[in-house]
Amino acid sequence: MKKNKKRKFIKIFVGLIIVVFIGFLIINLRIKNIYVKGNRLLSDQEIIELAGIEKYPKLFSVSSLKLRNKIKLNPI
Repeated sequence: MKKNKKRKFIKIFVGLIIVVFIGFLIINLRIKNIYVKGNRLLSDQEIIELAGIEKYPKLFSVSSLKLRNKIKLNPI
């Protein structure tokens, strides 16, 4: 009986470690590419600067709604 409990505990522990490791990888992902679509009035670089993402921030720290609102503040 004790061996089965110990093996089950080890499997759960290893599974948790794997989940935590994958979680850390996902949290630390940074934006790698920035594509600007549907724009003819401003350059891509100007759009990136307006949105405030020129330093390629972490992926989950950026909200598309916030970026859209920042860009809409430009009168052009």
